[in-house]
Amino acid sequence: MKPVVVKLGGAVAADATEIVLGLAAEQPVVVVHGAGAQISAEMERRGLEVRFLAGRRVTSQAALAVVRES
Repeated sequence: MKPVVVKLGGAVAADATEIVLGLAAEQPVVVVHGAGAQISAEMERRGLEVRFLAGRRVTSQAALAVVRES
């Protein structure tokens, strides 16, 4: 059986736990968490520019290090 991929943003991740667990009881589930708010907060903490273009994060080399850590 192929896994179901569920993408959860930080704003809904905690509220979706029961739904994901219910899915996982029936089939394999892969959860992808963007961590966008956490990434933005860490970038700001490090003094890096947080920039979006058409709703998508523009990831510089410096920002990529933060993304990989999150």
